[in-house]
Amino acid sequence: MEYGPIFIRAHEHEYQNTQVRPQHLPGVIAQHYLGQQFVLRAYSAQERIVDACLTTPLQCEDDLQSLLAKQEVEFVFVRFPTYGCYACRIERVSS
Repeated sequence: MEYGPIFIRAHEHEYQNTQVRPQHLPGVIAQHYLGQQFVLRAYSAQERIVDACLTTPLQCEDDLQSLLAKQEVEFVFVRFPTYGCYACRIERVSS
């Protein structure tokens, strides 16, 4: 189980536009924030690791869709590969 990071905002309304959804990942990648390789780590609702993969900007959309196709996956952490540092969290959203 992992904890953190913890974000504290001065105003509740600031949170509304800060969620990263699967469709936002290409924008994050276009900014070169994640580099040439990064990790997608999928978790269950109980915060257990379900699956993970090392991916690239060109392959990440397919890899993310593959992880989210697994019914037990509730969210995906995007991590930097060298030290495993947290980059962002992608949550499954009901359509």
